[in-house]
Amino acid sequence: MNFELIFNINNLDEAKVLAQAIAKSLYSGLKLSFDGQLGAGKTTLIKLILSEMGIRSEAVTSPTFTLVNEFPLKNYAKIFHLDLYRLNDVSQLLDTGIKDELDNPNNIFFIEWAYKIKSYELFKPFVGFFIKVIEDDIRIVHIFSDDNETKKFFDNIKENLIL
Repeated sequence: MNFELIFNINNLDEAKVLAQAIAKSLYSGLKLSFDGQLGAGKTTLIKLILSEMGIRSEAVTSPTFTLVNEFPLKNYAKIFHLDLYRLNDVSQLLDTGIKDELDNPNNIFFIEWAYKIKSYELFKPFVGFFIKVIEDDIRIVHIFSDDNETKKFFDNIKENLIL
């Protein structure tokens, strides 16, 4: 089954509303992949979502050089933010020792540039976000999945979204 939602975001306030709905819709075990051109707002959207989850926004930075940022959160085992932009293949990711964390069903992952390692089976259940820049602050956010395990996320986000 395919799941899909498309949102037109015209400003930062609308992005915050979407982030709030996403944060309320998350549950343990999800892996969210964020793709789009450089400067599309991947890290900004992740920062907004994590802020809604109680993580100080200044603590959320793109892990471009560290590859992984980890945030403990009382409702989940851990939240991880990965940036795979500099990686060429899956072995570079696995060398970080992240496999055990990926397999932990209590963790949630936010992954930028997941397509770079061409190994989506690591990221199941997987929800994709593609952010397209239209102009200045205007974005189209395409959220999608073909994984039946993500139906709950899509049901939740429709229920939680007030745009």
